[in-house]
Amino acid sequence: MRSRSKLFTKTLVILLAVFAVMANGASLLFGFELYSSLVAEYRSKGRAIARSIADSAVDLLLSSDVETLQATVDQFNQINGVSYVLVQDASGVPVAHTFVPEVPAEVLELEPDGRKYRVTEIEIDGLGDTLNVTVPILGGLAGDVHVGMDSKKIQSRIWAGVIRMQVLVLLILAATIVVAIALVRRISRPLGDLTVHAHALAEAGLGGGDVPAVDPRTLASQDEIGDLARAFVRMEGELRDSAEQLQAAAAMQERIESELRIAREIQTSILPKIESALGGRVPFEIDAAMKPAREVGGDFYDVIRAGPDHFYFAVGDVSGKGIPACLFMAVTMTLLRIGAAEVLDPAEVLRRVNRELSRENDACMFVTLFLGLIEARTGRISYSNGGHNPPYVIRADGEVEILQPDGVVLGWSEDTEFHSRKLSLADGDEFFLYTDGVTEALDPEGHLFSDQRLADLLAKLGAESATELVGDVLNEVDEFAANEPPADDVTVMAVRYGPPRT
Repeated sequence: MRSRSKLFTKTLVILLAVFAVMANGASLLFGFELYSSLVAEYRSKGRAIARSIADSAVDLLLSSDVETLQATVDQFNQINGVSYVLVQDASGVPVAHTFVPEVPAEVLELEPDGRKYRVTEIEIDGLGDTLNVTVPILGGLAGDVHVGMDSKKIQSRIWAGVIRMQVLVLLILAATIVVAIALVRRISRPLGDLTVHAHALAEAGLGGGDVPAVDPRTLASQDEIGDLARAFVRMEGELRDSAEQLQAAAAMQERIESELRIAREIQTSILPKIESALGGRVPFEIDAAMKPAREVGGDFYDVIRAGPDHFYFAVGDVSGKGIPACLFMAVTMTLLRIGAAEVLDPAEVLRRVNRELSRENDACMFVTLFLGLIEARTGRISYSNGGHNPPYVIRADGEVEILQPDGVVLGWSEDTEFHSRKLSLADGDEFFLYTDGVTEALDPEGHLFSDQRLADLLAKLGAESATELVGDVLNEVDEFAANEPPADDVTVMAVRYGPPRT
């Protein structure tokens, strides 16, 4: 009953609103049409009266028979709808009229228009809105005739017509409401049954519970309501099946999330503890940080002691994201550490790592990798670039240099050749490495952080301590991206040669 009354109320309100719009629209249209018709009728009627008076006034004006002219004017003033009649001579002086006691100024101020017939809407004190019809006598040579038609009669006829139309519309509305009540009651009963069934199903849940069955008469109905009821019952069965599948999927998702948390912990543990990797006091600083775009990612960094005076440092970026990239990263880091323990040549290490990654690489994954080797005693660096973003060198005086792009990604071809290059760091100079998650970070408007923004930032920061530089760059990227989720892993590393800044 409650659902039925709601449906009835809404239907009734809609009907009333529709009929109100229709009635008002029809009334406005009818009133406009009636107004136009009555105005045209009064114009024509006033013109006919004015012409008649003008024709009969010629001889009377010429003979100066004012009394007869006044009698003629008084006669026409008795016609329904006529408010006044005025005859003026050629100089505009009233000769005969029906005004008491005198002609209003509003009428006297009307300028004659020669031989033209004219209708003017004016408002006269005491008479209200009036249609003044002016007809010249002898083309204006003998004067003019003014006939005022009462606009109030037009308005009263319009309102009478509109009221009759509104009554007719209300009668139609009453008949429609009676029919609507019958139709709504017929529709609302099966809909009410479905509503009761839906509420009971919601309270009991899809897992079970007592739910009243849908009325068989509703299911047997061959109209749209019956189609809806049968679809509802079918949907209920499908929802129960889906609920069971969702429960299973939720349990599976929970296991996956647990495994991803473990994978992230494992990945974090794979990345080196830099102080431990350096193994004591060294005449340089190294700091690095990695922020995966997902639970786990493909970016990595590494610091490997290769002898008493030599240390490898590396930053890499595996293609793709998630678990596959994480596994490929772990394999790459393992191969890198094996190669770094055997030779003091970055290019040779990359050749060995590439050869192993390229074998049976059915997934066609690859990794960009920059590998540097710093000699602690001199600050000389040998490096080889495997298709990675070119690093920056920040000199102690604040000058920023970028190394030329070089090399090919690892894992693509076993025959790829790599080349070692050299540079030297003086006291206070700094070496900065990063992955493309830095320069390709997006702000809320979709703009890239960009290489130029990174170069400008490094020039502004100068040769800070390694820890300060890493933190400041990450903070700047986070501030630029605001709350936008990262599109790629972000990794940075800074190597500063010389004693720590005080």
